Amino acid sequence: MLITNFFDECVLVDEMRILQVVHEFPPRACGGTGIYTYSLSMELSKIHEVFVLYLRYNGFRYVFNYSKRNGLTIYELNIPFSEQITRLFSFKATYIDAKVEEKFRELLLIIKPDCIHFQNLIGLSASLLRVAKEKGVPTVLTLHDYWFICPMTLLLKNNSTICNGPDEQSENCFICWNNMQAKHLADIWGKFLPPKMFSEKLFESTLMKINSKKKFRERKEYMKSILFNADIIIAPSLSLRNIFVKCGISQPKIMYSSNGYNLSAFKGFKKKKHGNLIFGFVGYIAEYKGVEVLVEAFNWVDSMDAELRIYGNFDRKAKFFKYLQTKKRNNNIKFMGKYNDVKDPYSEIDILVVPSLCMETGGPLVVKEAFATGTPVIASNIGCIPEFVIDGVNGLLFRTSDPKDLFKKIKTIIDNPYFISEFQKNIVSPRSITDQSKELEEIYSTMSCKYARKVK
Repeated sequence: MLITNFFDECVLVDEMRILQVVHEFPPRACGGTGIYTYSLSMELSKIHEVFVLYLRYNGFRYVFNYSKRNGLTIYELNIPFSEQITRLFSFKATYIDAKVEEKFRELLLIIKPDCIHFQNLIGLSASLLRVAKEKGVPTVLTLHDYWFICPMTLLLKNNSTICNGPDEQSENCFICWNNMQAKHLADIWGKFLPPKMFSEKLFESTLMKINSKKKFRERKEYMKSILFNADIIIAPSLSLRNIFVKCGISQPKIMYSSNGYNLSAFKGFKKKKHGNLIFGFVGYIAEYKGVEVLVEAFNWVDSMDAELRIYGNFDRKAKFFKYLQTKKRNNNIKFMGKYNDVKDPYSEIDILVVPSLCMETGGPLVVKEAFATGTPVIASNIGCIPEFVIDGVNGLLFRTSDPKDLFKKIKTIIDNPYFISEFQKNIVSPRSITDQSKELEEIYSTMSCKYARKVK
């Protein structure tokens, strides 16, 4: 069956040359978007020839590292360290890079793809969408974050509250980006030089002189216009789709398609038996993930039979980790560190806690991992999360950023542990990557057919 909402019927193409473009890719990086892109690429490669382009900051030149891995043809684009420094100061350089464009044009001539699926363009160049359009290559864009709307990608203000997007003149983006970038620069230079020499205020005033308000208005208009170069835009949640529609993207152009998951990663999964009731956090240890809210809420837990385990890679010398240590007052809060097998944390915990402060866009990934293992979830009532975690059915929702409300939900489970088994009965396994890849194959093929007709 074809996606006739977008294109007229035509004959499906049996084998295609598909290019996946993403900002990160395993094993260099293992974020949610990179993992998803890898799983999708591997599934598609069972039938099609799949190429992957991703970036790496390395060396002194824009150059490709070519490799073959697990049936995939991979082009790692080295972006020089000097460009990374430029992007710390120049706002426009964070979303347009003419040299990346040039290398992308070279790559299109080499591989001659039948279609391109842009997963994420952060660190590359938003203009690659326009280049693909100019070259007559059909394109799909999946929205994994808010980067096309928000320069900081998360739609979060500096005080970790939700932002509604750029105001009419993008003045809020001007203030937010320069402020956040100044903090980042002060943190970097503070490791090597006295704070008086490179203070946060000095960086902020310098950045505001370099990056005027006009440049932020220009980005807003440019990013909106560049989205129209994509043939299809995919939103992995309805809430994300609605936000982009409100920002002026035509509703028929954005289709909803829940991200698939590599369910084979949990083959042979078993829960371990233990005496305590174990709550768990799994993922990136960062402020916007709400870890502080979770630690504060669990500080009020006085039951010796309840434990919180925090799984995720963290730097013990990092400022945020040190700050979390000062907030911890309950000895039953344990930082477990990095895990190598995705099954490991879920085999230990009874219920996952997802205390995100930001507007999650596609699940998030840890919720799908939890449901794949029959693990209920307590989560923030924000973004797309309520589309997947149904309060009182397969988990519980709490007011975002509210440790007291989170504590109430934790206490509800401690006082009524049988809720866990009740929630487990209602958990539906997430969509498989195999299922979604079939849907995407039809979209790719239909687009290729449409473009072929234009050429004729």
